[in-house]
Amino acid sequence: AMPLRSKAGNTLTCGVFGLLTGLWISDTQTGLRGLPACALEAFSNLEGDRYEYEINMLIKANELKMPVEEVSIETIYIDNNSSSHFNGLKDGLKIYRLMFRQAGRFCASSIISAVIDYVLFILCHYAVHLTAVPAQIIARVVSSLTNYTLNSRMVFGRKATPQSFAKYYLLAACILACSCGGLKLLTLIHVPELLAKIIVDAVLYVVSYRVQRGKIFDK
Repeated sequence: AMPLRSKAGNTLTCGVFGLLTGLWISDTQTGLRGLPACALEAFSNLEGDRYEYEINMLIKANELKMPVEEVSIETIYIDNNSSSHFNGLKDGLKIYRLMFRQAGRFCASSIISAVIDYVLFILCHYAVHLTAVPAQIIARVVSSLTNYTLNSRMVFGRKATPQSFAKYYLLAACILACSCGGLKLLTLIHVPELLAKIIVDAVLYVVSYRVQRGKIFDK
């Protein structure tokens, strides 16, 4: 019975939040929340207020692996929720800024690493006159180490450890294998190669972010 505008915005926000965090809930903006005493310390130092604070609570709970249980309630909307103080543009931008803050840093880390990879390959291949394979290996080793360091410190705020280092490169190997397999599978069902690569890379990029966030650099 939710008004169309509220339902559309809430569905979109819940979907994006689920993709980014793996926490799938039906309403990210309900202000009716019960908190156990053990959660108060973690939530008392969060930034923001109103809708920003509500989304920050869910992000923090997800980071700390606090279980979230939903209990259905009946809500009553008066005059199609016209009295709501939610500003679709202003408050929506604040919410999405918080949701994409970490993902944005992850994207920046990927771009920086890709630039390093290409620049090193060009220098090694054309300036130092190495053949393509050694130049590619050198470029990829340096760029992947850069990416690992940036992700651990800048993106996820964790110290580099031998365990996370090993997990990171195991993930990289799995991503490479899945990329080759996915590309082969899509081309077999007559998906154009360029489109197939875009689809596979996009899916694996989200998977890589989620795995690094939840399994490699988790709190």
